[in-house]
Amino acid sequence: MRYLVVPAMLTGLASATSTTAASNVCSNDMSMRADESLVSAAGAWGYLFGDWRTFSACDDGGIAEGYSDAVVVLLARRWDQFDAFVSLSERNPTFRKWAIGHIDATTSSDDLKQVLRNSARCAGSIKRKDLCREIAIAAKDALKD
Repeated sequence: MRYLVVPAMLTGLASATSTTAASNVCSNDMSMRADESLVSAAGAWGYLFGDWRTFSACDDGGIAEGYSDAVVVLLARRWDQFDAFVSLSERNPTFRKWAIGHIDATTSSDDLKQVLRNSARCAGSIKRKDLCREIAIAAKDALKD
């Protein structure tokens, strides 16, 4: 009986591994849904965070550019929502890194300049100021490209 348990456990492990690997693949359907959700993602940090969690496997090409636009638009035009980003980034460092990585040259230079102005007037805790400093560095780098 012991000999039957080991192959069953290995089979379960193999299927769990293949399921995990499959979830990191962006199917055509998933890509279409990610593309459709980009408009709402640019409206609020909560929506963008949800998209990141759901569609991170699709973060490539045109969808990646859409995410970059969403991040920069939120930081440039929706600074009133910055506290939501601060909160999400403190709880989810991977999301913070992802979002800052999307501050890039594929976005509007006018929006990037506004991101710089917004981040320069950042006040509050050391963590918040560190986040603003990271944002400013990414925006400056994007404007150089």
